[in-house]
Amino acid sequence: EILSKGPGVTDREMLQAAVLHDVVEDTTCSIGEIESRYGQGVANKVDWLTKSPPREGMSKQQIKDEYFERLVSAPEDVITIKLADRLSNVQKLDTHPRPKKQRSYYLETLERILPLARNIDWFSQKFEEWRQHFSYLELEEV
Repeated sequence: EILSKGPGVTDREMLQAAVLHDVVEDTTCSIGEIESRYGQGVANKVDWLTKSPPREGMSKQQIKDEYFERLVSAPEDVITIKLADRLSNVQKLDTHPRPKKQRSYYLETLERILPLARNIDWFSQKFEEWRQHFSYLELEEV
C-alpha cells in the first residue's frame, strides 16, 4: 500500500517482491522457489532484501550490520521496497511494548535507513516527518 499510494509504484515485480520480501527469512520458502513461481526479477529483489543466514560465530548484530552494508549498494527499486517496509514498521513505533526497543529501532532507522531515502523524494519527506514526530526518542535514555 505504501509503495502504490506513496511514490506511485505500479511495477508488478516491485509490488510482488514487496509482498514477498520476508518470505525467505520467515518460512521454508527459498529464493529458488520464488524464482520458479514469480521469475528471476522478483527473486533477485527478494534476495537483496533477505538477510544472509548466520555463519558460525556471527552475532545477530553482525548479521544486521552485514545486511545494511549490503543494502547501500542495492538497486534503487530494492531500496524503495526496503524504505516502504521500514516506513510501515515504524509508523506506530510508540505502540511497541518495550521502550528500549522503540529507541533502538528509532536510532537504527536514523542511522541505516534515512541515508537510503536521501535520493528518493517521497520517502525522504515521509521519513523526515516521521523523525520529527518521534524525535523525543533521540533525547531519551530509556
